[in-house]
Amino acid sequence: MKLDLYAVTHVERIERPTPLEFYRDYVSQNKPVIITGAFDHWKAMKKWTNGFLREKIGSRDVTVDITPYGKGDAVQGKHFVKPMEKVMKFSEFMDFIEHKSQAQGIYYIQHQAKWQFSHRICPRSRRRH
Repeated sequence: MKLDLYAVTHVERIERPTPLEFYRDYVSQNKPVIITGAFDHWKAMKKWTNGFLREKIGSRDVTVDITPYGKGDAVQGKHFVKPMEKVMKFSEFMDFIEHKSQAQGIYYIQHQAKWQFSHRICPRSRRRH
């Protein structure tokens, strides 16, 4: 019998669980879940539009991970696959996200340091460092 650890056929969507519900029903069972509505009250949800992000950090270099099927840092067959990394301007990355440029593969950002952008997007964050 072959055991595929990534063979999830359905991921539940739930509205803002309590910490106890989240831990008991998902974390402790190693069960994936999509939580909706958790950040609706954040000002950033309205302020951080694609245009705003392009204006504030569009000229900054970011490291973008690219995978053929969106499965980077994962087991595929008998191999552990890491994504290809490419440095590009954030605005160029946004072109792929907004489908303004053709892309081979799935582009995503996963490992930028918080300090790289926080002072440009949230000026008050400078005081915390």
